[in-house]
Amino acid sequence: MLQEHWLTPANISRFEDEFFTYICFSSSATNAAVESGVLYGRPFGGVMTLVSRRPQKCTQVVCAAERFVVVIVRDVLVINVYLPCAGTHDRLLICEDVLSMLSEYIHSYNGYTVLMGEDFNCDLNVVNSANDLTKEFMVDLGLVRCDSLFAENGPFLSTFYAETRSLQSTIDYFLVGDKDAVYSFHVLDPDSKPVRSSSYLYVLQMLR
Repeated sequence: MLQEHWLTPANISRFEDEFFTYICFSSSATNAAVESGVLYGRPFGGVMTLVSRRPQKCTQVVCAAERFVVVIVRDVLVINVYLPCAGTHDRLLICEDVLSMLSEYIHSYNGYTVLMGEDFNCDLNVVNSANDLTKEFMVDLGLVRCDSLFAENGPFLSTFYAETRSLQSTIDYFLVGDKDAVYSFHVLDPDSKPVRSSSYLYVLQMLR
């Protein structure tokens, strides 16, 4: 599950060209910018879920929207989501809309094991309006954080660094609807404390 790939619709196919053993389900956050003229600035967003071709017959896309992709792999409802960061115009409204739509999908596919990987762009250990929306969403749907399930592994890495401001926080999470379905969970740090943000690898094994 990838977030912020920043690719235009015309370039998304490059993932399948490079990772040909995977099926790519994706959305672009640059549609409006491309339609309005020359693309400039930082387009933020774009999510993509890559699924091995081995279970291809048991895989189907449910929805690929600007901020989330929902895919079924066997009996698992895989949700990849990217929520707006602090300072985004109408941030709370966007969060409410995205979480409301995801709630509908989860209810519609009742009986599937929910696996959600996301860039929440908020630290769930801190109290504020955006965090409260997300935590209410988790409680309503019975979702739990994988990092809390495996707390015995020790403190997990902060996934955002802003070294110029000496800031760090955890803004990326994996949530599951069935805690007994998860065998292990680890956060790896392939690049030691990047200058501005994060590039982390999450390794999650499910009992499937």
